[in-house]
Parts: sequence; C-alpha cells; structure tokens
Amino acid sequence: MRLVLRLAAVLALVLASAAQAQYPNRPIRLIIASSPGGGVDGIGRVLAEALSANLKQPVVPENRPGASGVIASEALVKSSPDGYTLMITQNGHTTNPAMFKSLPYDTFKDFTPIAPIASSPLVLIATSGIGARSVKDMLELAKRDPRAMSFARRSPRRGSRSSSWRKRPASPSRRCPIRAPAPPSPTSPAGMSISP
Repeated sequence: MRLVLRLAAVLALVLASAAQAQYPNRPIRLIIASSPGGGVDGIGRVLAEALSANLKQPVVPENRPGASGVIASEALVKSSPDGYTLMITQNGHTTNPAMFKSLPYDTFKDFTPIAPIASSPLVLIATSGIGARSVKDMLELAKRDPRAMSFARRSPRRGSRSSSWRKRPASPSRRCPIRAPAPPSPTSPAGMSISP
C-alpha cells in the first residue's frame, strides 16, 4: 500500500509539471541503478509502467548496474537536465561519497531527489538446519566452528555493514564476493547471507 501511495505522489508531481509545461512530449528514460532481476529493477519497471500509462508517453527502463550505482549516477548527471532522464537507485547513492575517494559528480549538488519510492529492511537470514535463531546463536556457532559462517557482499568498497560483522570479537567468517549487484542469497556456501 505504501508503494502505491508513493507512486501516486510521484505521479501527482509529474502530472502537475506536465500541466504547466506540456511535459512530457517525448519518451522518458528511466535509469535503473541495478542488475536486471533485483529489487530495484522490479520497482523501477513497475514505476516505468505506471508513469507510461499516466503520462501517455513511453518511460523506457535502462539498467546501468555496477560500481555501487556510480555508473548509473554518472549517466544521469551527464544527461540533459530536461526531465527526460530519471533514475531509481538505492541508499548507496548517498553513502558513496564516504566509500569512494572520488566520484565523477557531486552527490549532493548534481542531483534533485524527487520522492522516496520504497523501503526495504536489511535482514540477516540462515537456513533452517543451522540451528541459529538469533544473533547470539550465530555468534556461538562462529565461536565453535569459525568456518561454518560466511557472508555475501556485492562490492568490497561497500563493506561497512558486513565487514563490521566480520570484525566483531569471536565472529570469524569468510567473505564470498558476488559479481553482479543483484541481491545476495543462495550463493552463500553455508546458507547464510548478510545483505549489504
């Protein structure tokens, strides 16, 4: 329900602009800062379809994954500032300045946030057979068998959460890199996943 309300708010803003300036009068490009198949991609495609129907203009989704959203953000900042290129991204967009020494844009000056579209909790999960039902149980498991625990992470640069987990006292673990910025889950060898 929240997603529908947020989409309605975005549409209202776009439609208000459209009434004033005959916008849009040509297709709109929606850059999706994610690989196809991930959560951001799914939400971006739903948003593109809803905007297309309401604006009576095609909204064309374009996946630009990689580099924690920097590739997509750079594509947006290099586009003409006419409202015909939009982007949907995750919170990594605002944390990238702390993760990268330099960026090809200024995160806080070169972009205009329009609306929050969705929220998603970060969840620590394990297979049912592991016997851990809490973080305390997982720490005890790590103490007994350090090799029993691994974590998945998309990018070594964005390791603040998962690396802090690994650095906890008595919680050794193995990092399992993931090539594409799609959501980690069954790729963790021990069946555990810590999403970035």
